[in-house]
Amino acid sequence: MGLLAIDFNHKSYSTAIIKHFTGLNESTISSFNVLPLINLGLEQYDQFANDPLFNDVASTHPSMMLRLKIINTIPQLKLIRNFNQMYSVEEINVFKKEYNTTINELVEAIYPELFPDNKGWDKILVPMTIAVILSDGEIDEKEIKYFEDLFSHKSSQLISKYKKLLLHDNRSFKALVEAFINDSITIADNLGYNKHKLVPVIRKLLLVADSDGQIDMQELECIYKFGQAFGFTREDIVIMVQTQYRLNF
Repeated sequence: MGLLAIDFNHKSYSTAIIKHFTGLNESTISSFNVLPLINLGLEQYDQFANDPLFNDVASTHPSMMLRLKIINTIPQLKLIRNFNQMYSVEEINVFKKEYNTTINELVEAIYPELFPDNKGWDKILVPMTIAVILSDGEIDEKEIKYFEDLFSHKSSQLISKYKKLLLHDNRSFKALVEAFINDSITIADNLGYNKHKLVPVIRKLLLVADSDGQIDMQELECIYKFGQAFGFTREDIVIMVQTQYRLNF
């Protein structure tokens, strides 16, 4: 609505965003060309969108770079370019779909955990959750309770498959952990996951590891073995633990 009010002048809107976030006043802004600042913000968006761990150092409030990216992208879209023009309902729906898809892609690049529903997370999380639970060589009641709460509204068929393996498979915990990790890697690979999109999954697995009150090295190693297949390093996992739990190693 703000963009509409200024006749879709995204440079002016971007200037207002920068003034709001930085505290620069009108006299300061008018004394230099603000365009380099806008471009810098857009460049920072691209950097953060390609940094899987960005959200571990960012606030939950939408970043200035994301706002700048959105406001400088949507004027190119048909819904905005053709505003106040007459089109059929079908054409408008096409415009809306393009608009929503573009916005979602820009937001997802920074905050991928906001878009879990259609990404097949459960297919990865169920076997990996069990792998993490088993990785320290014992099954804690708190971990089982966390598992049940985490997937209480999920596919019972998917959960039953792995519960049967857990209860009736004669292999050792170590062998089951390896099997579940390999299964999860294959599923994530088939679903087209990359390091960036798996960050929220790793975060959930760290919550599983901590559900019994402590994170064991075996649990971290289990999570790392899964993440390693997609480019995660041990340092990445340590950074996520330190950020998520404010722990010092």
